[in-house]
Amino acid sequence: MSRELSDTGIQNYLLAFVVISLTYATAYRSGAQINPAVTIALLVTRKIRAKEAALFIACQLLGAALGAAVVYSMFGGTMSASLTLPADNNAIRALILETVMTFTAIYVILTTLHNIKNKIAYAVGLLAIGFAFGFNVILGGNVSGASMNPARSFGPALILWNFGYQWIYWVAPILGGLIASGLSIVLHKDLDIPSAPPPT
Repeated sequence: MSRELSDTGIQNYLLAFVVISLTYATAYRSGAQINPAVTIALLVTRKIRAKEAALFIACQLLGAALGAAVVYSMFGGTMSASLTLPADNNAIRALILETVMTFTAIYVILTTLHNIKNKIAYAVGLLAIGFAFGFNVILGGNVSGASMNPARSFGPALILWNFGYQWIYWVAPILGGLIASGLSIVLHKDLDIPSAPPPT
């Protein structure tokens, strides 16, 4: 039992560093938007347009499905370990934890990426985002899978056709992102983040 916990802990630490790496790798091109919950939060705070948000989300879900298909082609049924499921079938605990973790991560995103003209501040902001997601993976990996990302949970569920508890990993991240968006709008009106111009 202790060996399993130790292995899981190591996996969570590795996932944390993967999240940090992906944040840096994709931020310059898409703002590290690999998460529908983040995209919805940016839409609510008027940082992107509805058409852009829809395209991002479609690409995120497609990418998640393709990625899961590639993993399945290599590892087969053992990929079931990548399904995000609540420990001990405790849906309420997983729902609350996923909501809180996503809230903290997206709140960091909304409050750190306002100074994109300063390269040093921007780089530090990306690091803060990576660590926010990474530490949440370490914290919640053993409890809920620490998804914080509907697309990340959707991909394996689609390929394995196992949608048990899938609702948690849509409701909680989006709810957490909406709470973070509301708090950011109320507390950080002064941040220099350009809003999306009205449609013409």
